[in-house]
Amino acid sequence: MPFVIGDIMASTEDTLQQARAHETAGRFTQVASLCERLLKQEPDNAEARHLCGIAYLNSDRIEAAVALLKTTVQTRPDNPTAWFDLGLAQQAAGTPEEAATSYNYALSLKPEHLEAWSRLAMVYKRLARWEDAAQACRHAIELAPGEPDLACSLGAILLQQKQWSESAAAFRQALTRKPQYPEALNGLGEALKGSHQYDEARAAFEQALVLRPRYLEALFNLGATFQALERWPDAVTTYKFALAIAPSSVDVLGNLGNSLWSAREFSAALIVHQKALSLRKDHAPTHNGVGNALLGLKRFAEARAAFERALALCPDDPNTLCNLGNVHLAQNQLDAALGFYRRALQIRPDFRQAVFNEGLVLLLKGDLRAGFPKYELRWVLKQQACEEQPPRENWLGDTPVDGKTLLVCCEQGLGDTLQFVRYVPLLNARGAKVILRVQEALRPLLSNMPGAAVVTAADENLPPFDHYCLLLSLPLAFGTELNTIPSAVPYVTAPADKSAFWREQLSLVPGKKIGIVCSGNPQHRNDYNRSCPLAAFKPLAGAAGGRLYLVQHQLKPSDAATLSCSPEFVDLSKELHDFTDTAAIIDNLDLVIAVDTSVAHLAGAMGKPVWVLLPFAPDWRWMMDRNDSPWYPTMRLFRQPKPDDWTSVMVDVVKALETFLASQ
Repeated sequence: MPFVIGDIMASTEDTLQQARAHETAGRFTQVASLCERLLKQEPDNAEARHLCGIAYLNSDRIEAAVALLKTTVQTRPDNPTAWFDLGLAQQAAGTPEEAATSYNYALSLKPEHLEAWSRLAMVYKRLARWEDAAQACRHAIELAPGEPDLACSLGAILLQQKQWSESAAAFRQALTRKPQYPEALNGLGEALKGSHQYDEARAAFEQALVLRPRYLEALFNLGATFQALERWPDAVTTYKFALAIAPSSVDVLGNLGNSLWSAREFSAALIVHQKALSLRKDHAPTHNGVGNALLGLKRFAEARAAFERALALCPDDPNTLCNLGNVHLAQNQLDAALGFYRRALQIRPDFRQAVFNEGLVLLLKGDLRAGFPKYELRWVLKQQACEEQPPRENWLGDTPVDGKTLLVCCEQGLGDTLQFVRYVPLLNARGAKVILRVQEALRPLLSNMPGAAVVTAADENLPPFDHYCLLLSLPLAFGTELNTIPSAVPYVTAPADKSAFWREQLSLVPGKKIGIVCSGNPQHRNDYNRSCPLAAFKPLAGAAGGRLYLVQHQLKPSDAATLSCSPEFVDLSKELHDFTDTAAIIDNLDLVIAVDTSVAHLAGAMGKPVWVLLPFAPDWRWMMDRNDSPWYPTMRLFRQPKPDDWTSVMVDVVKALETFLASQ
């Protein structure tokens, strides 16, 4: 039948041929015009419908495209291309289930249809049908084994299934074909991060960013990797770069705020989280971020209000309940804290952080038997992680060790080692050959530890052993309760030669010898809370009627400035080459007054009089409402009556010091 196109008479075939040419050239407006005219004369022309549907699809007339292509497959059910194009239209229309059906029809007619497999994989990804998506992608790869985009797509699908090694392999396959491929490098980094290969993940993200410096996703992932590595300054810097690209990203702001919080920059963290909150007021995680920053600033009422707003947005969220418990714990409201942790556990029984925090409260309350089993989660959690994960199951006292070799490994801080090394002689008494693995800084001091057959450094290779135990698991292994704490002192002694040297040196100065420690390791998570300015110790010098001996390895810049203009302090830091020197000096002091640091534990382990100055919310080992310690019989505790109140503490210490010296 002839048609009029312009002033020219054309046949149906001529019209279709022109439409095909326009379709090949991407001139879809012309395709639609020709086919619409043809369909007015021949409404059942399947090819015209098909071509017109393709034209509509490529002109964003999606609903019309779907309608036309559906009629096309009704009249051309054996045409795989028609089914495929219908799938494209349905995918564009946001109906992925229908698109999957159409692609599968196309593949049943033409199994070697590469693009249909690729598109089917995309649809299954949209539907979170990850197994089906991976299978479709693998079919596509079989048809085009050298195609890097398909390998990259498979890697992304496997990421969603947390198949880390398989995902990494797929991304590496893509990179063998296309080395300069930032998406594949980013994906590889995600797979490596998922399997805790953080250094390798970092390298992959950084390589992706060399190729594409403003690659937001790679920057975000690099920041998360620095967080996992606890490299907080690097995380902060990375997220700030990401924020320059996406200043309104609540996710970037949230991670930046969390990194600042982890770096103990609470004021900066609060500002960032508040900015995120201005962008999205109904975002519960951001309210939690605000609450955590306020908690770090000890603005407890405001922190609690922020967490309550988060809970109103996400009722019964276990993380928020745990945070509310933390607010009460920071205020020494132990029963209230315990209630929130247990509410969180009712909702999520496997919530390890809540279990661990519940254990801390129980230990603070003196319930060691109930608390120590929950404290075992410390090495699983980043917040209280040991230096290494146990190489095998932790020995907890349920297996006889008589005639066996038991490797006891240090964890956490130097003070922890000094406190719990007291259990080594008890293991020896059970017939165990004990290999004691400690921090290098403590090895010279503990080299002759009673009950230890061998003392090695923590960075040395593991020797052969039958059983393994983390040092802070020994109280649990021995079923320790308050009245069964092995508290006999001394169990650590100073080398005789060094002690004699310092006896002679200190004897040259008349009067009682009082040692002080104002701060500990600045990298300690709680250092901002437990350390005290050196200037606060000045009143003690007057009470002592002489000089105070500073017995710590390093000083903060502010304390160094105080020391430079304070002749009442004698700085012994340059004499402290290792803990044998510290022990030798302590051995010749009359009293040690220290904040909660390793030196306090050392003095207690040596049986020397030691006064420990505690923050308002103390570490679990000091418990509550007592001025003595069942762990150290020669120790006396002084507690802040309210947060950051070192002034009141020093008033009490001055009075006690005057009484102490008068009794000597």
